[in-house]
Amino acid sequence: MEGIEDPEILVRYLSSEKKYANDKERIKNAIIRIWAYLQSHPEDKVVRQAYLSFITEKGFFNLEDIKVALEDAEKWMKQFGPIPLFDNYITVILKIKKTGINIKIDTDLVTQLGYSYINSAEGNPRVIRDFAKYLATEKRFDEAQKIYENLLKIKTNPETKSSIYFTYGQMLLGQAMTMEPSSIERMEKLKKAEEKFRKAFKINNLHYMALVFLSITLKEEGKEEDAKKKLEKAEKIARKFKKARQEKFSAGEIPYKIGVFYLEFDRYEDAIYWLEMACNEEPENFANWWRLGYAKKKYALLLKEQSREEYKRFLSEALSDLEISWKKAPKLLQLPASEDIPNLIAECKKQLQSNIEEN
Repeated sequence: MEGIEDPEILVRYLSSEKKYANDKERIKNAIIRIWAYLQSHPEDKVVRQAYLSFITEKGFFNLEDIKVALEDAEKWMKQFGPIPLFDNYITVILKIKKTGINIKIDTDLVTQLGYSYINSAEGNPRVIRDFAKYLATEKRFDEAQKIYENLLKIKTNPETKSSIYFTYGQMLLGQAMTMEPSSIERMEKLKKAEEKFRKAFKINNLHYMALVFLSITLKEEGKEEDAKKKLEKAEKIARKFKKARQEKFSAGEIPYKIGVFYLEFDRYEDAIYWLEMACNEEPENFANWWRLGYAKKKYALLLKEQSREEYKRFLSEALSDLEISWKKAPKLLQLPASEDIPNLIAECKKQLQSNIEEN
């Protein structure tokens, strides 16, 4: 690649490097070489877009690389505006939020860039949806809701419209999960979330995750039988969807998603139930065991003062699950799993040893 400065060639180069998913050294070299180009071409936007995409998909190994990519994109957008980099930028930001890796995000700057993107004539509804999703993660629900409502008034393709309803529903459901179980406000949020998930599926009848989250919502509303039916339907559609796209159906995907959802709101018993199901359905997936071990470890700590026996049992099971996860994990493991799993294993061992010493 040395001496080549054609942006299109560089973008193709990055695309080709994505094929080498199990070669960390090659990915590292790609990052170094592209970064050298960007430093000498501060105005370039095409390669920067591809670079952010590459970092998101294959480069979540080194915190410094991610920080540098974000800072570079922010510097560029401050000078040239949010179009077109904000699309890839907000994707990286959402991945950081989702994975919980230790990178400080300048919330004010992200918000400023997001609103600047909305106010531009070229703003894409899909990207604006992602910005609303970001605001929701920051608990700026009123702002996010206003953006969602405005987006729903815009004419978009069915897939995008469905996804807007879906993420809107996720926000409402998330709000409901933090409220008192019997409160009127909670039931109102659940009802609104139910409405959004139903609309998402009505627009796109292959959107099986809309049915999954509808099922969760119905269960939270106490509609157990209806929730069960929706979940069964979601699995059938998932099989159909994967087959149409010639992709392998993952029987553990749906229970994993539900388990992770409950884990987010500290509903450990529910999380353990679904994550155990995910492990049974797809025992070779390291992520299932990782999340299950994490859930059991957190639950064990809750039980410590109530029952030493249960505390020890869940902590021991957590250790076992995490060790299985580490054995099954791919050789090339991105953040945060590459650090989180061994750290959790060490913590479990330490806590079990402390429990022995205390007794």
